[in-house]
Amino acid sequence: MGTYFSNKSFFLFRAFLTGRTFLTGLVLVWAGLVYSPAGAQQETPPAQQDAPVEEITQEEEDSQQQLVNALLSLSESLQARRERLDALTVEFGALEDDIDKTAQEAEIEGLGEEIVQAEQEIDLVVLGLQARQYTIDGTVTEKTELKDEVAKIFEPIIQSLKRATEPARRMEELRLLAEQAESRITVADLTLENLNIYRSAETEYPAEVQERLDRYLEIWAERLQESENLALALDEQLANAKRAQGNSFKQFSQDFGNFIINRGTSLFLALGLGIGFLLLCQGIHMIAAYYYRRSHDGVLSAAMRVFAMMLSIIGVVGGFMIAITIFNIRHDWLMLAMSLLLGLGISWTFVRSLHSLLEQARVLLNLGAIREGERTVINGIPYKIERLSVYSKFYNPVLKGGNLIYPVHELLGMHSRPVIKGEVWFPTEIGDWIVRDGHHYQVMDQTPEHVILQKPGGAEDFVPVAEFLGTLFEVITNGYCAKYRFGLDYKHLSDAREIIPKKISAAVKARVEKELGKGAIIAIDTRFIAMGDSSLLFDVMVDLGPGYGKHWRRMQKYINCAVADMCLENTWTIPFPQLVIHKGA
Repeated sequence: MGTYFSNKSFFLFRAFLTGRTFLTGLVLVWAGLVYSPAGAQQETPPAQQDAPVEEITQEEEDSQQQLVNALLSLSESLQARRERLDALTVEFGALEDDIDKTAQEAEIEGLGEEIVQAEQEIDLVVLGLQARQYTIDGTVTEKTELKDEVAKIFEPIIQSLKRATEPARRMEELRLLAEQAESRITVADLTLENLNIYRSAETEYPAEVQERLDRYLEIWAERLQESENLALALDEQLANAKRAQGNSFKQFSQDFGNFIINRGTSLFLALGLGIGFLLLCQGIHMIAAYYYRRSHDGVLSAAMRVFAMMLSIIGVVGGFMIAITIFNIRHDWLMLAMSLLLGLGISWTFVRSLHSLLEQARVLLNLGAIREGERTVINGIPYKIERLSVYSKFYNPVLKGGNLIYPVHELLGMHSRPVIKGEVWFPTEIGDWIVRDGHHYQVMDQTPEHVILQKPGGAEDFVPVAEFLGTLFEVITNGYCAKYRFGLDYKHLSDAREIIPKKISAAVKARVEKELGKGAIIAIDTRFIAMGDSSLLFDVMVDLGPGYGKHWRRMQKYINCAVADMCLENTWTIPFPQLVIHKGA
């Protein structure tokens, strides 16, 4: 009753189904953000949360002490670098050689970079990675450009993504920094090994070279110690971050509860009211379609289809607007931004596929080349178009599985014509007897894909429909004509016109009625048709009624036996074919 209307609303989504890659990604992002525990609409203030006081274990005390030791070591290294920088600055002012000044200036610049790096490492040990987020979140800038204003609208989405992935990103960054520290330790060890090779050699170096070796050894020893301290501090921070994750099930329960209380309520109201409005419009469709089809022979007019499509548009757009209004009233800016983004995606894909959608709309309004209630041909098989909708229904009454469902976009380019009363929907029906390529078959099954033919002995042939329809065959279920030809000698020419045909017809009729019963023969005719090269030719034609198709092959036997009996009874001679031999000169 309401197939057309219940499916009609899906046509409106064809616009964005063509852009399924974009929208699939959008839906996945939406699903992730909806459950983001950090993106809940309202969060419990920290002051109202009861923070349980846990006892500090010995492991945590050792960890804290290791962090303190690492901080002290890094501070000493920083102080030593600063003292070294002050000393180099004083020496740089006393130098007069340009080459020495250039080398000294490069060393001072490198030492300054190391001091900055050491200060950053101390900040990392003391504050941790989370301190960086403070200055990022607190940055507020005035934006006046259109693209920046659009970015502000979708800023909650980005922020929710960042908050949802912050713990994982922090852990990954700590791992990367720890790997860098281990790499520095390896480089420092290799460098110190190279320096010790020269120091262990029993060679007197010039004073300048010896001083350079000692200075390099001191610098790289400090770098090794710094890298080891930093690696230790990063390992401790990584371990603390893992311990800080706490009970996963408890955190999940808390996040899920916040979702249900805040964003879950908004989603429930928005989806419930939006879908409810859409179902209301669909209910009006179904009721209107039911009463209209009852009074118009089951076919919808173009005006009724336009009315149905308008109600479908109102249902979809109205449901979407209701959802946006709910998010706006409940101040759920994240879901509001996601809804707007979804609307933009739908609009974009709708515009891109506008031409195709207009053609499909013509088909759904029953104004195209293919129309409801008419006859069309699909893969060589005729079908009746029972229903035109987003998923249209085609039906063939004589085929098993003759119900086909086609999406509306595959109907473009198809044609139909009005159905003529009494016309055939398939050449055969299940149970029919046919003669194909000189063989006798019964049709056991027929579907849109294949036809199963059974021989009288029980063997079956599976024939594809295209091959079956491409060959000539004779359906003999409702009656057929059995033919038989024989010849007699020329000495019976005087009886060929009347006597022989009458006797043959009587004999054949008697034999067939004996085997098949009276009423089997509708008509019988024996004719003298020609004077052949060596005999007089006669044709016996027996017309049988419906229900005798399975006796087609036996009929040849019955006629042959009747003709043979009459030849013996009347001493008619059946000549052999004459063979003429010409003797050469």
